[in-house]
Amino acid sequence: MLVVGGVFVSVPVFLGRLGMSWDSLNHQVYLGWQAQASRFDEDYMAASLQSYQYPYLYWPLYALTALGVSGRVAGVVLALLHLVVIPPVWLIARTLIPGAGWRQTVFRVSGVLMSFMSILVLKSFEVPGNDLLAAAPLLFALAIALPACSKFLDGARRTSLRSAGYAGFWAGVSVAFKLSNAYSAIFLPVLFLMAANDSPLRERVRCSIACYVLMLIGFVGAYGYWGYRLFQEFGSPLFPFWGG
Repeated sequence: MLVVGGVFVSVPVFLGRLGMSWDSLNHQVYLGWQAQASRFDEDYMAASLQSYQYPYLYWPLYALTALGVSGRVAGVVLALLHLVVIPPVWLIARTLIPGAGWRQTVFRVSGVLMSFMSILVLKSFEVPGNDLLAAAPLLFALAIALPACSKFLDGARRTSLRSAGYAGFWAGVSVAFKLSNAYSAIFLPVLFLMAANDSPLRERVRCSIACYVLMLIGFVGAYGYWGYRLFQEFGSPLFPFWGG
């Protein structure tokens, strides 16, 4: 956490600022404002179609902007929020690279560091965005699903309804945060069908179904309030993504 967190924070500290991307100027700050104070009676399509994206993950950006803090301070605060993605990546690495020896530990640490060294990830600390925060629940879902579905882990566990349910729930939350996460989340239950352990087919099917069911519950639980507000205003919980 300390090492990777240091990498996150070093970007805005080194730059001395936080850049405002096209998305930041056109909808991200506005969405944070919408999260804090409803604008439905004031604006219509204020930030084009993006006015109606899930707004709550953008609230920290709006709050920092409203407070007028420096770009460096804002960058550090937002970078620290992204520490939430480190534990699931470590858990995934621990599953795929098992063992307690120093060699395995070095491989795991190296794998985690490399996973955050992509220019796409590092660039996200130069400008504000919610992509990593929205991905965190999906990463946790994968971290929960992999040990129950593989023999990478020493003494692989049998698939269980509990692990399938937890994985599905967090995958559903990630879809609520960012609808495009559905392209990845929809395949998560397939892992339970492909489990490389001694679980019988019937149990694997039950786990896969449980994963889908809890995914729906997770989505409704996280998206429900925002979807209800959109439904009240426009008659569609996904306005304007669906419908006229």
